[in-house]
Amino acid sequence: MNGNASFMGTIYAPQAALSMNGGGSGVIDVMGSMIARSITLNGHYSFHFDENLMRAGAARGYSATTWKEL
Repeated sequence: MNGNASFMGTIYAPQAALSMNGGGSGVIDVMGSMIARSITLNGHYSFHFDENLMRAGAARGYSATTWKEL
């Protein structure tokens, strides 16, 4: 993922390497969830977990029970 756009959705790619580049001096909003083998971030990101994802869909191994907004 490159650029300065926001992202809203889910990424389920447990065997993939996810790389997010961009942001510059701006903050990129990421809303949803991401599951990947590895995640590399370069830039300024603000993550927002969608609580409804805990209720929707089938459980896949681990599931979020708590998190801390920074």
